[in-house]
Amino acid sequence: MSRRFTAAVASLAVAVAVALPAPAQEKESSDVRAKADAAFQAKTWPESAELYAKVVAATPDDGTAWHHLGYSLHMIGKLDEALKAHIKAAEFMQYAGIASYNAACAYSLKNQPDVAFEWLQKAVDSGFNAAQYLDTDTDLDNIRKDARFAKIKKEAASSNRQQAFIATTPRASTRLAFFGQTSNAGQLAIDYGQPAWLDDFGTAAEFKKYAGQRWRLGQDFWTSLDASFDFTLGGVPVKAGQYFLAMKQSADGAYTLELLDAPTVRAAHLDAFGAQNYAGASIAVPMQFEKTGTITKQLQFQITHASEGKGALSILFGPYKASAPLVVSMPKSEGA
Repeated sequence: MSRRFTAAVASLAVAVAVALPAPAQEKESSDVRAKADAAFQAKTWPESAELYAKVVAATPDDGTAWHHLGYSLHMIGKLDEALKAHIKAAEFMQYAGIASYNAACAYSLKNQPDVAFEWLQKAVDSGFNAAQYLDTDTDLDNIRKDARFAKIKKEAASSNRQQAFIATTPRASTRLAFFGQTSNAGQLAIDYGQPAWLDDFGTAAEFKKYAGQRWRLGQDFWTSLDASFDFTLGGVPVKAGQYFLAMKQSADGAYTLELLDAPTVRAAHLDAFGAQNYAGASIAVPMQFEKTGTITKQLQFQITHASEGKGALSILFGPYKASAPLVVSMPKSEGA
């Protein structure tokens, strides 16, 4: 499985533009983009390709849309159409490296090695340095034995260039806050991205595919927990402060929520994608794991509070629920 990173219509569009007031046009465009982003996140590639084609037709200066269009078309095997989108996306600085790499993959699949190496070189020159993908991406099987491949791989591996990525994704939050007579007496807030549930996740969980590994919990940037008071979660004491959250499954299938020290993560310039590489201090919280009768389509954190600082933290994703009891020493308002 590949590991890439991630005309008659014109006359109709003119007619629609004349018929619709400007605010209606903007709302329709926004709705299409939202649906395209959702389809891309859910990996429904045919729908994603169809919707992003509409997005780039309306906003041709949207580099992200071109990149996602190319990726979607690539995934459903429409390589000629994908190439047009890849090459267009490569015109945008933030996607030059990855889009050029995707173009190289497409030309490799089309068994056009010379052009594939031309675009692979462009990718490296534009900052693509994920050399590890070169050995595992099946799209490159047709050119991997070529002598030029080893040279480009060496160049990518030795590159010190950083590649910029821009991602705009919605985030959710849940918060437990206490208010006194005069002020907010304290809060515990969790901020997180919401990946869409895929059946593949359930297969990985059931067969303990990632047992013994730490993985990111959420989407894109770290899921963060920020508390202004001490609390106990799953029977484990936690000091006030900021933490980044990850999850780990043990060999016997048990789940642990890990609270990683945020300053240590920042000092190491560690992205959530590299959660497995975190080597600093962490707090391990045992989670009660169960299969529910409903499907939560997007990752969801819930905090409940019964009374006097007693409640629970729950994580819902797909048919599963992980939870732990939460106990807070009821904070006092300043001056009380």
